[in-house]
Amino acid sequence: MDFEVKRRKGTFKVPRIILIISTIVMAVLAVVVFAMLSNKGLLSGKYWGLYAGVTAAVTALGFIALIRKWSTVVMIIITALISAFMVYTMNFSGSLFNSIKKITGKTSVSTMQVAVLKSSNIESITELSGERIAYMAGADKNEINKVQTDIDSKVMGVHYDSVSSVTALADALYNREDTAIILNHSYSDMLTDMDEYKNFKNDIRIIYSIDVEHDLANTGSSPQSNVDVFTLYISGIDTFGSSMKTSRSDTNVLAFVNMKTKHILLVNTPRDYYVPLPNSDGEPDKLTHAALYGVDNSMGTLSMIYDTDINYFLRMNFSGFERIVDTIGGIDVDSDYEFTSTLNEKYHYNEGMNHLNGEAALFFARERHAFLEGDNQRGKDHMAIITAVVKKLTSSPELLTNYQNIFGSLSDAFQTSMPESLIYKLVNMQIDDPSEWKIESFSVEGEGEMNTTFSAPNSYLYVTIPDEDSVEEAKEKIQAILHEG
Repeated sequence: MDFEVKRRKGTFKVPRIILIISTIVMAVLAVVVFAMLSNKGLLSGKYWGLYAGVTAAVTALGFIALIRKWSTVVMIIITALISAFMVYTMNFSGSLFNSIKKITGKTSVSTMQVAVLKSSNIESITELSGERIAYMAGADKNEINKVQTDIDSKVMGVHYDSVSSVTALADALYNREDTAIILNHSYSDMLTDMDEYKNFKNDIRIIYSIDVEHDLANTGSSPQSNVDVFTLYISGIDTFGSSMKTSRSDTNVLAFVNMKTKHILLVNTPRDYYVPLPNSDGEPDKLTHAALYGVDNSMGTLSMIYDTDINYFLRMNFSGFERIVDTIGGIDVDSDYEFTSTLNEKYHYNEGMNHLNGEAALFFARERHAFLEGDNQRGKDHMAIITAVVKKLTSSPELLTNYQNIFGSLSDAFQTSMPESLIYKLVNMQIDDPSEWKIESFSVEGEGEMNTTFSAPNSYLYVTIPDEDSVEEAKEKIQAILHEG
């Protein structure tokens, strides 16, 4: 049967089959969209019922229109509009899922290099036949093997010498015991921080470079019993560019999150904390050096300090940090002191609240020389910034309901091992219950001294000897929040 539609100059007939097809297409698209969103937990409970109800109602109206012979043209227009919205939702959701996948990528990248002295006549690795090349025994075996395999495929007769530390690696080159050295790019930054090697970058020439990927799929330990309580390692690395690159970690904050009580405990550990690393065989090193061997090594170090599991990591560098702050419209940071940045004098901060854009927040976070407490105060400022970001994200309805676009624009600004389902759960929980989180901060303390380290056994570096009483106090606070509620 066809339906007749009256017009001024006569009638025309709209085939019944068009309404049938448009209604079925809309219903199929609705099922597909709900399946996608349900699988990812994308919609919060508050909006899920409304979304499902409206779609079900319009679909039902389409079928009722077939039975009762309502206005066919009107129903075709309605079902077409709903179908178009469903297609938009599918495309939009697919884009979001891809962005989240990038953020939750469990891969890091180390740039491995072969260096010679600048005075050397060697210009490429193909000229290393019969030469000696030094590498650090404690370095990642996958990284070293990757470089050695590539060298061996291009040149014959190379001899490899194993040395014990980063400084021994530099000495092997300076003393001409070896013609070249294999090093992680981040070792150069560490060496130039020492007076004896401050000109290292200027003294060498890189003749080879390769990026080596690391699978971080098994980094951290997933919560065993209650997914509403988890621990997140927040690492800020001292580089610009890609957040996937390994480097020293200047920010080492553990966030203990209790979703049941909406309580977050932030625990800061100074970058120079003098503690054993998982790969140092009991020898103490600076905490910041742990990141040279990978984010998993930093997590393992902190896990040993506080005798607790660390479930996930979130790492970003200078570039990513700036973009995050700018994307959310700046943050309001509570400063303990009035000071001017020693790294960029155009930035002055007042005691109390300061509204900061990305660059201003970065210089605030990097400052330590303006304070008597030095790095200890910088750690406290890191927690103040994290607190400001959390408060901005959880108190702004516009940001919460627009988190799809935020993740899309920040897909390469930071990296986390948190599962997608947990990210959606956190956002949706806050949309359903916009009440404030209780955020508590604590920083362990220590005394500074000069000492040798695992990574630099022949050099005396500034380190912070842990204050065990403050570490024990941190452990008590950690256990309290993990078992709260």
